[in-house]
Amino acid sequence: ALMKLGHNSLVHELYKRLELQSHSVTLSSVRSVCVQFSIAGMQGVYKQSSCFDPTSPTWHMNSKTQSMELIPNLLVDWTLDDELLISSRHWTAGAGPEANDVQLNESRLSERFGSDTITSLGGLNRLLQFLGLICADAGAPEAYTRHLPFGGLSHRILLA
Repeated sequence: ALMKLGHNSLVHELYKRLELQSHSVTLSSVRSVCVQFSIAGMQGVYKQSSCFDPTSPTWHMNSKTQSMELIPNLLVDWTLDDELLISSRHWTAGAGPEANDVQLNESRLSERFGSDTITSLGGLNRLLQFLGLICADAGAPEAYTRHLPFGGLSHRILLA
């Protein structure tokens, strides 16, 4: 899959500086993945929660208010050295219109990885694709892949 990002030597250099520290999957009504890693001397944590049915709205009982609350079908948080840099939420249509909320801290990503590095990679989108390859949950329903904040990765690439 790494080769699908092209023959950029910087991609390979970043990959060599990547160390997977832990990978866990928890299954309940939601599939939750947590990946802990280090890259270029920085500590990262990726969390992805995916509801098993990508076509139905998902509700949660709030124990404090005793009321039902609509929750995202897909939730993504990507932190580096305890700083949240990528956050994404996707709600399936059914309880209203389909909605996405993506928070991408481009300036901090550029500062953390270096603007020259991002330019040499081919832009921020290429960095996001690289991060998606090392973090995204290929076991989540395929329908969620297009909602991941990783530069338009296809599910086929995640499975490679």
